[in-house]
Amino acid sequence: MSGQRRGRVARALLPLLVLAAGIAGAVTLVMLRPEVEAARPRERVWTVRAVTVTPGPVRPTIRHFGRIEVARTVTLATAVGGRVVAVSPKLVAGARVAAGEELLRLDPFPFERRLAELRAQRRQQEAQLAELDADLAAQRRLLELARRRVAVAEREFERQRRLVARKVASPRARDEAERRLLAEREAVTRIERTIALLEHRRTAREAALAALDAAIARAERDLADTVLRAPEAGILDRVEAAVGRELAPRTAVGILYPTAAFELRVSVTEAEFGRLLADGLEGRTVRARWRLGERELVFTGRIDRVLGRIDPRTGGIALAVALDPPPDGVPLRPGVFVTVEIPDRRHSGAIRLPREALYEEDTVYVIEEGRLMPRRVEVLAREGARVVVRGDLAPGDRVLVTRLPEAGPGVRVTVGGEAGA
Repeated sequence: MSGQRRGRVARALLPLLVLAAGIAGAVTLVMLRPEVEAARPRERVWTVRAVTVTPGPVRPTIRHFGRIEVARTVTLATAVGGRVVAVSPKLVAGARVAAGEELLRLDPFPFERRLAELRAQRRQQEAQLAELDADLAAQRRLLELARRRVAVAEREFERQRRLVARKVASPRARDEAERRLLAEREAVTRIERTIALLEHRRTAREAALAALDAAIARAERDLADTVLRAPEAGILDRVEAAVGRELAPRTAVGILYPTAAFELRVSVTEAEFGRLLADGLEGRTVRARWRLGERELVFTGRIDRVLGRIDPRTGGIALAVALDPPPDGVPLRPGVFVTVEIPDRRHSGAIRLPREALYEEDTVYVIEEGRLMPRRVEVLAREGARVVVRGDLAPGDRVLVTRLPEAGPGVRVTVGGEAGA
């Protein structure tokens, strides 16, 4: 029994002896292994692009979209009524017309006849006036003679009165001389009354002539108005006219967009408006670009006024720009959308940088001895993909322009290329 028990005990202790031997071997290997020095991690170097800056005066450019509008329109209407007898081939929507160009003609016959009748009446009035002038001239000559006869009669009456006083002549002769004097004076009065009546008639004839002259002037104007002409150069729209159509006076036949009334309207932000207002708003030169496929048309203008209402959708302040005469071949039309460039306020000691150079809206990184060093800046303006900043930057500083997520103080970099500011 004791032998079997010893055998079972030996079988039970064997795994424990093997495990103990393994642990002892492992401990021996660990204790006898050679010491290996830990490898240091290598510092990463980022290849970036930079721009060398020189602070100085910078005038940013405000860029927005604008639209060509017309400050006023002209309604094309016939001043008189009549039948249309001719229509210009240019009297169509979209046509460009010159000032004074004939667009439409009405039948002139009724107006020519009226003018001829008035002129005939005037000639009749002129003849009657000439007859009155002749009568007046004759009456004035008679008046002169009558006044002479009065003078003779007065002298004769005075002589007879003296003779009677001296009792050389009879009172009858004196009385006869007095009667002749009274008769001559009455003749003068009659002639003067006739002259006054003729002068009143002449005044009436002159008034009639003046009225006829006014009527003739109106008739001549009405005759001229049978031809509808473009009041100024522009573009036609909403045209309704045809030969044979009867038109009433003041019938609209189209709309004219005067070229001289073309203007550019653009909205700026309140901040931009404030800067422009402080720097001188009205008269500021503006450049507009209109892209037609691969062709870009450029024209200029000047800020003329601030429009009366603020855009309720954007809160922007609308400006009206008076356009300079566009270059030949620029087919401007109302409603055209253009890119507008407005010179902003000039900033001294500023730098223009790519937008990627700005971190957290107030920081840029300068590369010093291969490492990034943060510098605080103030954003003065934004120009699409660029920003204008001013801050702790000196001439010759190289500013990081690569967008680097790992950017931070002391990050090691190497410049792989220069970027333009």
